[in-house]
Amino acid sequence: MAFELMPGGMDFASTRCVASGRKDAVVYCNRATIPEVRVGTGTQVLGVDYFLWVATLDGTLVTPGPVHLAAPPYTYPGVVACQIRGAGLTGGDWDQSLVFESKIWVSLPPVPVPVPVPRVSRAQAETAVAGILKNLAVLTKAAGQLPA
Repeated sequence: MAFELMPGGMDFASTRCVASGRKDAVVYCNRATIPEVRVGTGTQVLGVDYFLWVATLDGTLVTPGPVHLAAPPYTYPGVVACQIRGAGLTGGDWDQSLVFESKIWVSLPPVPVPVPVPRVSRAQAETAVAGILKNLAVLTKAAGQLPA
């Protein structure tokens, strides 16, 4: 589950880990607020207790790796995703993210497709088809009697 960085609200990572029984909290923040996230998460360990989903929205990428935020190519440990393009760069009403680590995301079971319930019984359908075939025979016969 991802949480957006809110000032003073960094205790969620430990709360999330306790609630889920997993260490899978993800902090969504931008490149500039990573230091604030690190301070706000206190004793929680980046890459163990929580992970980062970094937003740049300008086409630049932050990938997993040693700390390097001074200039591109940007890298930072614990990064599991990067939102690289905002709506202005995608050309639509959406953003684009790249996910680097899929193991922490919980898979959801597929949504079952409902089986349509027939509105008529098989016997009713067969009767209707027989009527259609009978009408088709009448029309075919009538069409054969029309002048050419």
